[in-house]
Amino acid sequence: MNKDFITIVDGKGRPGKLPRHQIEVNPFHQQAESVGFMCEQGVQAQAWAPFAEGHNHLFENTTLLDIGRKHGKTVGQVVLRWVVQCGTDQVGAPGTHGRKPGHL
Repeated sequence: MNKDFITIVDGKGRPGKLPRHQIEVNPFHQQAESVGFMCEQGVQAQAWAPFAEGHNHLFENTTLLDIGRKHGKTVGQVVLRWVVQCGTDQVGAPGTHGRKPGHL
């Protein structure tokens, strides 16, 4: 990870810190080291593509399905909860609009 992204320059040429940085975070691409580093630096990690853009059969993953069944949740809800518990906030929308209400 390039750690130089933390320092930015404002419109008047003064150095500052990036308040938030968007990186891909999902169960198949967890980036724990990057998220931890950003937390240490006071930069909020924002999870881009928490549903892995629908790749890797995320919504049919047996581990995620089992967790969801145990807690009465959908895979989408399990993933979003995991993202928050990892210390990130999330960005993204499911590819199928019909699934949006079920994720909330």
